[in-house]
Amino acid sequence: YQAYYAGYLSAEEFEAQKITLQESAARYQGLNVLYEQYMYVLGSESNRWLFYTNGWDALLSKDVPNIFFIAAMVLLLLPLLCGEYGCEMDRLLLSTGYGSSVMGRQKCLLAILLAAGSSLAFEILRLVFCALKYGLPCPNAPIQSLQTFENCIFDVSLGNALVIILCIRMAGAVF
Repeated sequence: YQAYYAGYLSAEEFEAQKITLQESAARYQGLNVLYEQYMYVLGSESNRWLFYTNGWDALLSKDVPNIFFIAAMVLLLLPLLCGEYGCEMDRLLLSTGYGSSVMGRQKCLLAILLAAGSSLAFEILRLVFCALKYGLPCPNAPIQSLQTFENCIFDVSLGNALVIILCIRMAGAVF
């Protein structure tokens, strides 16, 4: 603008340069994000990777209690564990030889399998959603590539961390 107003550029040259500069300004935001990631990688080259991490952040970093999953577990387990009390079958089952012990073990096993299976199904659904929405590139990248885990002392890849966290979540659902 200064060169144009000073008379060093003609109107045609100014318009040509203005279009080029506007295109550069439009790309500046994306280039700025890449530059910030590049500077982050330079901070510790041995354990930083440069890639789009939104999918891995959604799977590994952001976790809140899932109220819908907890409510579904309660609604599915209550009839399993308390169904015979509604029709007063508990008295009949307790009076049989194996009613209380065998039924109790069977119910506990079914409750554990139901909680583990539904937790696994929910986590697979989250995995598919994040893979389709964000993509999950570089599963062999170190866990330190995510800013949430940048100070993690464990030498684990993102794929292995996903399996470990999935097992921990399943154990929490069973508990």
